Amino acid sequence: PSPTLFRSKGQQMDDAIKTDEKRRKEEKEEQARIEQARIEQAQAEIETMRAPVHELAGKSAIEIREAVVRLVATDATRRDEFSEESESIKTVTLEKLRIMQDAAEEHEAEQARIVADREELIKLRAEATAADAERAKAVKEEREKIAAEEEASKKRIATERAEAEEIQRKKDADAQAARDKADADAHRERRAEDDRLRDARTKLEAEREAVAGEKRQHQAKLDRQLDARNMLKSFVDQHGEEVEFAGVLAAIAEYFEALTPGDITTRIAGRVVSLDDGPLNVG
Repeated sequence: PSPTLFRSKGQQMDDAIKTDEKRRKEEKEEQARIEQARIEQAQAEIETMRAPVHELAGKSAIEIREAVVRLVATDATRRDEFSEESESIKTVTLEKLRIMQDAAEEHEAEQARIVADREELIKLRAEATAADAERAKAVKEEREKIAAEEEASKKRIATERAEAEEIQRKKDADAQAARDKADADAHRERRAEDDRLRDARTKLEAEREAVAGEKRQHQAKLDRQLDARNMLKSFVDQHGEEVEFAGVLAAIAEYFEALTPGDITTRIAGRVVSLDDGPLNVG
């Protein structure tokens, strides 16, 4: 046989061994899982019998008594290693529940007595309250009577004060109205005086402007006359000896005579021209 054949058979045997080991391991794990589930189930059933002790804490005696009845009817017998624990838990739980039941009944009885005492106390307090209410009513009525009298007195005093204040207010208003009227009259008089002064200033300014205009016109006329005299003097100085300009001189003299009659005269005969500042000899 070849070495390869020996190796192939060896590999097959090795694989078979590993497969068997895996199967054995899985079976062992499954058995352990089943066993764990069985134990947990048993413990849960036992815990179910133990639970009422915690669940019924503070509950009524009736609820605890009903739990006792249910637990008594529960079969704690088991065919496994938890049988003794199951019966023990049932017995202990029943003892605790009966103690809780007795305590609850005693507590409820005490509460009933407390309620009865409270109701009696409430009754007594109600009677005392009624008596107090009667006394309070009388006191209240007396206080209301006094308060009403005080309120009436306050209203009377307030009315008198309001009337006095109204009278004073009217006096103050009349005095203020008189002051306002005096101020308004004085204001109107000041405005009238201001208007009169403004009109007078305006009229004076107009008169001054008119006088200034007249002065300006007169000055302009004088300036024109001066310019004319200077022009005439210059013309006469240059051409007074020339007979051919005698007509021009006469026309100039006539022109200025028309502008300012009597102020300027020109006499061609004798070659003499008279101006407003004195005679001017020509020729």
